[in-house]
Amino acid sequence: MSQTHLNPPDTAQDTAQVLSERVRQKHAELKAYARGLERRTARYNTISIVCSALATVLTIGGVSLASAFRSMPWKPLCLTAAICSAISAVCINLVRSSGSSESLEKAHRVDTKLEALELQLDLKQLPLAQGLELYSQVLEDLPGPDIPKMALPELMSNSGAPHTEPPSSAPVH
Repeated sequence: MSQTHLNPPDTAQDTAQVLSERVRQKHAELKAYARGLERRTARYNTISIVCSALATVLTIGGVSLASAFRSMPWKPLCLTAAICSAISAVCINLVRSSGSSESLEKAHRVDTKLEALELQLDLKQLPLAQGLELYSQVLEDLPGPDIPKMALPELMSNSGAPHTEPPSSAPVH
């Protein structure tokens, strides 16, 4: 009989260790995802704030300078202010349309669930079958496609827990 590239664990202890390791790995992936999303959102927000302020300064300052010196070229100032305003609007809309805040909120909720699951597994306060089921539920709640949904079919078939397939769009590792 040929074996697949995933060898099922021999004992319940091995299964528990593999599950614990997968939970830790998913926890780390989720933290990295949240950090990246927070950085990207903060970057867009900073660019938007700076460009809005610059557009305001160019508009108000340009009008003041033009009236004071009468020879100040106001068209380049207005064009620069308009460009800054457009950049600001684009950055704000990128944050809104990407659903960053919702994804970040979901990532933090799932991260809390993973942390609780990890602790219960480490303290051996959770039966293996229930741990596998909870892990599968957490996988369904992952916030985005950047985090692979690693199912544990090789563990579930060995532990007596029900075997559930991952969503068809999710890659299985």
